[in-house]
Amino acid sequence: MRVCGVVTQSFSVFSVRARLFAIIALTLTLPLCFVVLAHYLAIDPLISRIDRYEDVADIEPSVRRHITLDRIRLGLLVACYLLLVLIFALLSTAATIYSVACIYTKRVLTFRKVMHVLPRVWGRLLITFLWAFIFVFLLVGAFLAVVFFVLLVFYSLNRILAEILWWIATLIFAAALFHFTCIFNLATAISVLEDTYGIKALKKSSNLIKGKRLDAYCLYAYFLVFMAAIITGFDLASMNLSSIGVRVLIAIVFALLMAFADQFGIIVFTILYFICKAYHHENIDLLALSEHLGVYAGEYVNLRAAIQMEGLQHV
Repeated sequence: MRVCGVVTQSFSVFSVRARLFAIIALTLTLPLCFVVLAHYLAIDPLISRIDRYEDVADIEPSVRRHITLDRIRLGLLVACYLLLVLIFALLSTAATIYSVACIYTKRVLTFRKVMHVLPRVWGRLLITFLWAFIFVFLLVGAFLAVVFFVLLVFYSLNRILAEILWWIATLIFAAALFHFTCIFNLATAISVLEDTYGIKALKKSSNLIKGKRLDAYCLYAYFLVFMAAIITGFDLASMNLSSIGVRVLIAIVFALLMAFADQFGIIVFTILYFICKAYHHENIDLLALSEHLGVYAGEYVNLRAAIQMEGLQHV
């Protein structure tokens, strides 16, 4: 199944339980999108104001106090922004992947059941995310080290050569980051649908994506283009608007578009997980997968408790 087939299958899965996915989007994905758009409405103007203050040659003491207060506000806003993005991203990802898997295994699925399993699932995703963060941190560190080396050694000798090497290093870094993001997206599905999570899920995802790299690259590139178009449209639509009511209305419209795109992207990579498994001739045991999903819902824990209670009654 190629890219068009993956997208078509994703639309089919979405249409089966469109109402459920809409509720998940409104309760988990939409708040995430509001937080992202709030970055452009609150954090960016604050950064611009701090920059304008710092461009002034002679800064008065009162202005310095304003700069200090703005920096404190900026730090608090960024901390809250990152925390909320992490929480809602993990919750919406876990809920969507679990829902897609339940549709595949024909399990009874309700929004209440989805919310019930989230506390059991999101911790696994968090561990996978932390390992991914460590890898990205090391990747960024390696890139900065290479750039520093190029500027230190080659810039004084040959400026043109240094700029060429800088562009080469930047392109390699961007390609590596793009590739790893595809691996991470697939690893989130592995973390929810299998007993593997963390660095093991990332390693398994790296092996599982082999043979389907081009499809994964195309799907993720389409997703990035669509999200970039939404954010650009929001910037253009909200530019030079003084009315708060109109800006809020525009933010709601674009947040809904972003929520749909984000949720559909999760569905696509969950479908890609099943396709990669089939490509590598790894049998997908729907019964075992259904039992794995049942553990999240506490069904088999309750079953064991009932058996133990029955044994005590016989005694």
